[in-house]
Amino acid sequence: LTTLRCLLIYTCWTLLFSVRASTAAEPKFETMLAVDLSQSAPGRQGKALAIEQRNVFVSAGDVWSTNPAVLHWQLQPNGAWQLMEFLSRSGATGAYGDTLSTSDLGWLAVGDPGTGNVSGEVHMFRRGGDNQYSWHSTLQSPTPRIDGQFGYVVQLVGDTLYVGAPFEKSPEQPPYSYRGGVHVFELNGTDEWSFVATLRSP
Repeated sequence: LTTLRCLLIYTCWTLLFSVRASTAAEPKFETMLAVDLSQSAPGRQGKALAIEQRNVFVSAGDVWSTNPAVLHWQLQPNGAWQLMEFLSRSGATGAYGDTLSTSDLGWLAVGDPGTGNVSGEVHMFRRGGDNQYSWHSTLQSPTPRIDGQFGYVVQLVGDTLYVGAPFEKSPEQPPYSYRGGVHVFELNGTDEWSFVATLRSP
């Protein structure tokens, strides 16, 4: 009888925890992030994304797109997601938005490694008082090369921006020796992004 009673108690506790686990609040986060992007924007939505507090940036477009864009979504106080704006640039290629990065200082970096004979660019957007982003500047490689793909990777850390250009080569390297590198930019006192260094092994 004692063994049977223990078995019944164990079974009840197991069922109780199983129900609690299945009805916990964990689906809320996953459901809220499964944003419906069925808007008038290019295909391939979700090829890259960046998150900064209540803002989610989702790139859209492919190699055939004529109007690639970055979709800016914002989580509202009522728990609903609102599409705030499309961030695009004239002349952008289908690679626009292949890589994204944000910082808590209100900056968004959008890589477009396919522009300018695939030498690449990075577009910088800045958050305004209305919590919307506007274009600020376009950065290019200090050592541009055809097919260098500057902007292949972008990473913002505070007021420092790191930009990967995997197919660039330094002038002293032999032809077709694409060693690549990482270019470092910093935000100066006049709110401009200035090149400060290139990280490239010998």
